[in-house]
Amino acid sequence: MTNPNSENLLLIAVIIIGIAVLFIAIVEVVVLLQRFTRDLTRINREISRSTDDDKYYWLKKRRRLWLSLIPFVPYKCY
Repeated sequence: MTNPNSENLLLIAVIIIGIAVLFIAIVEVVVLLQRFTRDLTRINREISRSTDDDKYYWLKKRRRLWLSLIPFVPYKCY
């Protein structure tokens, strides 16, 4: 026979671990979006001030950045 207090402690531990994992996941998503918007702003700035010869490079870089949002397409791969 199990003690009701141990069941309550187990439930509380599972809830605390779940909240911690959820918090870490939210922080990771926020960091990813901040990095993405910073890089996108920089690339758009470079596109606006580049010549026609360099514009293709920056457009390609922006396309790769957008593809990096897909989880199984790494940005560094291209």
